[in-house]
Amino acid sequence: LKQNLVDSSLPEQVRLRSMLHFETSKDVNVPAELEPSAPRGARSCQSFSRQASSISDVYGPEISSFALHDPTACTNAQGNHVTETVTNSPAATMFTLASSIMGVGMVSLPVVCSVTGILLFAAMMAVSCVMSCFTVQLMICASHAAREKTFVALGETAFGQIGARLATFTLLTQTLSTLIAFLVFVKSMSPIFLARFGFIDGSVSIEDFDVGSKVKAFMIAVVLSIVLPLCMLKDISALKPVCMVQIMMFLVLVLTLSAVAVHNIFEVGTGAIWDLSIINAQPTSLLTRFPTMVFAFTCHSTALPIYASLRHGTAKEMNVIAARAFGAVYVLYLICGIGGYMAFPQGLAQKDSVLEAFAQGPLPLCLQAALVLAVILSYPCIAFGTRMELMFAMFGRSGECTSVRHTGVTMGIVGFTLAMALLFPDLTTAFAWIGATISVVVCFLFPGVAYLRLRSELPKELAMPARASWTYVVTLLAALLMCACIRNNLHSERSGSGMLGADIVPLVPGGVQPPTGTPTA
Repeated sequence: LKQNLVDSSLPEQVRLRSMLHFETSKDVNVPAELEPSAPRGARSCQSFSRQASSISDVYGPEISSFALHDPTACTNAQGNHVTETVTNSPAATMFTLASSIMGVGMVSLPVVCSVTGILLFAAMMAVSCVMSCFTVQLMICASHAAREKTFVALGETAFGQIGARLATFTLLTQTLSTLIAFLVFVKSMSPIFLARFGFIDGSVSIEDFDVGSKVKAFMIAVVLSIVLPLCMLKDISALKPVCMVQIMMFLVLVLTLSAVAVHNIFEVGTGAIWDLSIINAQPTSLLTRFPTMVFAFTCHSTALPIYASLRHGTAKEMNVIAARAFGAVYVLYLICGIGGYMAFPQGLAQKDSVLEAFAQGPLPLCLQAALVLAVILSYPCIAFGTRMELMFAMFGRSGECTSVRHTGVTMGIVGFTLAMALLFPDLTTAFAWIGATISVVVCFLFPGVAYLRLRSELPKELAMPARASWTYVVTLLAALLMCACIRNNLHSERSGSGMLGADIVPLVPGGVQPPTGTPTA
């Protein structure tokens, strides 16, 4: 076999076929022109776009947007291609899962807290967190019956080809919705920057035709100059650190809100804390804001690849890691939501995000710009996986990856998400519809149904009757909440009241009573 590899008298196809089935050792000198190209992954050492022609070769295996350590191709000291399997420790896996949970929904949590009240906000966030963590654990258990630990493979194992197609459609819808939410967030922050530099009047609503036209022009310019060129890349491994920058910026936001809240308490007095809204149990407000909480804990599409990256991972160990990750994010969300409400108790209910409540100044403007830039640069990371799955669905994993297909699909994704972002009036409306529909399907319905379908094929320790009973309860509750939230959204749209608006109790000194009719406790 070694002689066949170096014997130039044999046809090239025979020598190449022999080489592909033979692990090269140090004492074999394989001609450089016959060196096989390895599949690309998140940590590929070099680009193989010239040698590869299929979609799976160009884009690599299914990975998450947070640089999972999948088997990747590297070059050893002798210049030969080797496959290096890199796995994560439990601590690194927990951090990766927590990073995939946190997202742009965090900026709207102080608004949700101002509408629902502190106690009800904490309770509803706990319900959403526990339900999301439970369904992630269901996916972890059910993945032992699947051929690989991916979202689509789980659907294929549970329901065949129909399940694979439905899982692909659900996954694409979820990622596209996330991209739309990114651009809607940028759109909601655009008037602040345009007013700061004198392009628009900050006191005029975005619904004004002139202001709205300038905001749309600004959005189109940002997408064409930054987002689209980055999305056209075939290898975005250089952008992976951007995801970490986004997480760091969210942590800076939490610390800033906490500092402002503490400053307000000492300046106004601790007695004024009791003037905050504790419970605001208006059904319409709760149903409008609950989808935002569901969207904030969505990580199910990347949970299984993260599980696959765990070193010597078992379902029991990964379930513990998932519980710790969700618990840490829940605490961080509570600090962000309650701290943001205490920092800016007046007028948050009429805003899309807490960033809009910051006073004008160089430091607040820098924080706002940094968060917006982090979200913009995170767009290509999510778009990469969306494009890969979409091309797999359209042309197959072995389909040819041409420049026309690559450019067309990329421009289609960017154009579609930009058009939808311009149609959504505000970030609250986007979260209300995305969280009430596709997020409920991805977070609750799909994991529950897939687990119940595969339960008979799982080991006894993963198919306990108690877990199955709770699965029925969570799935039924999620279906009811989905119907109620959609009905509430439709009612709000028909009535013309929109998704925004709720009475809140301001933080005032001296224990002054809040306005009449404001629900307090």
